[in-house]
Amino acid sequence: MAIDYSQPSYKEMFANYGLTALAAQALEKTVFLLLAAIECLETGKVEKNELYEVFDKHDRKTLGQLINTVRSKVAFPQDLENALNCALEKRNYVMHHFFLKDFDTRPLAVSPEKLSEQLRPIRDLFDDVRNRVDGILETIQNQLQVPRTAFDEKARQLLTSYESSN
Repeated sequence: MAIDYSQPSYKEMFANYGLTALAAQALEKTVFLLLAAIECLETGKVEKNELYEVFDKHDRKTLGQLINTVRSKVAFPQDLENALNCALEKRNYVMHHFFLKDFDTRPLAVSPEKLSEQLRPIRDLFDDVRNRVDGILETIQNQLQVPRTAFDEKARQLLTSYESSN
């Protein structure tokens, strides 16, 4: 029996899945920018070429690899360490297993409403962890004596330029 994905409950579920994936990507980019800021702090340089080198070195790393690289440079508070581990586990679950557990079940064994309910706390976790990592990033940017908006804008422009050239 074919599933009618045009039903409002399915649309809401897929929208929640997309928002959760977006929150996971935002967390990943924030960890990536934290790593870039740490490496800039280590070298004392915040120039385009140095940032491109950082992007080249870490661009293909997974979220877990980025987190581990940052961990090798700074110690996270234990509660943030635990939250990062949980976020990484949830991110991998959402991206690789969320729908597959019911893949052979038509219609889905779990209702789309229930699946939406499962996604909301995961998305909230990603947002919370991103905000906490962002606080560390802001501290490092202050140490670099680069205004937050300037660093963010420069990084955003360089990321866009870098991604379009690769």
